[in-house]
Amino acid sequence: MPRKYQNAKLEIRNDVKRPYYFVRITVPKITEAGRKLKREARILGFVDEISTKAAKQRRAEVLEIVNAGRVLIQSQIHFKDIAKRFLDVRVPQLGFATQNKYRTQITNHLLPAFGEMRMCDIDRPSVEAFLAEKEKAGLGWWSRIDLKGVLSAIFTAAKDWKLWSGDNPTEGVRIGKKRLVREKRLLTADQLRAILAAVDDRERFIVLILFGLGLRISEALGLRWSDIDFEAGKLTIRRRWYRGDLGDEGQGKTENSCRTVQLGPLVEEFRRRLPRLEERAGFVFVGEDGHMPPDDRDLLRHEFRPVLKRLKLYYPGFGWHAFRRQNVSWRQTVGNATPLEAQRAAGHGSLDMTYLYTLVDTERERSQVQAIFDKLMESPGGPTQ
Repeated sequence: MPRKYQNAKLEIRNDVKRPYYFVRITVPKITEAGRKLKREARILGFVDEISTKAAKQRRAEVLEIVNAGRVLIQSQIHFKDIAKRFLDVRVPQLGFATQNKYRTQITNHLLPAFGEMRMCDIDRPSVEAFLAEKEKAGLGWWSRIDLKGVLSAIFTAAKDWKLWSGDNPTEGVRIGKKRLVREKRLLTADQLRAILAAVDDRERFIVLILFGLGLRISEALGLRWSDIDFEAGKLTIRRRWYRGDLGDEGQGKTENSCRTVQLGPLVEEFRRRLPRLEERAGFVFVGEDGHMPPDDRDLLRHEFRPVLKRLKLYYPGFGWHAFRRQNVSWRQTVGNATPLEAQRAAGHGSLDMTYLYTLVDTERERSQVQAIFDKLMESPGGPTQ
């Protein structure tokens, strides 16, 4: 539809309690049927506040924007319709675990809050108010970050589909104060040894892999015997097994996930468990069916967590990930690895993530503080003050 030059006349609406100046302009709108032109009134100011000359000046400014084609195209489509298309088109392109997370967040949180709203009515204040309510309801900081990210992805997809034109309402939104919902601890060497001595052989091997190599539990369960180079003493991570879903070969959680790590002393643990030649194409860890890997939740619930509670080492949030976090921390403090080396070994997408995983050992920190004060109190050529 060709654009026409608009020269709307200045009008006054007198049938209201407080008369005002306005102009009628034609603006584009996005609806379910596509892009449409719609006639609407733009208020310029109240008659008792501005003069006719000032109203004409404002009219000229509005028409200049309209005729220059700089009018913001607003979407009249309801959020629920865009969200449904996003679920049908974009979500299936994501990883299995991310798909589940997106569907849960959209269904349980975003649709109840924004489903009946038009896309053009969702702005930054409404997003911040939504996240503030979630914080009051006890939703953690990371969960709110995820909700903001999913909402942002939906608006980005709508813009790609030419169904939204404007700023993303999640830009600049404040999440609120970060509060620790689940405790994170570093285990001592004695506690680690106690766990290794108490769990069954399979779970012990899993702990050794997660702690010693820094693998994700999904990467450990996705290992095949063919991924291990016994002569070179290294292991190549090519896939992940996540709760019944075997990811595509060569595609991990992040771009850096597919990597090669050194086995060190663990090569002997793998060699001891090496199966017969005809079984070496299978998985290192198999479930009850004897072919596919087990579910990490079942292992945690039935095999691992009861041992932790018996040892009085369990705390809310203590799971398989704790050993990966221990590896990232010890790799730098005990193994003297640089943050970049720790990032590469863990397969993190950024150094920021590696820093989040790194926990400070209490005793190490205490000794550092003590050394600082020992240096301060040291007397030149004499005893300590």
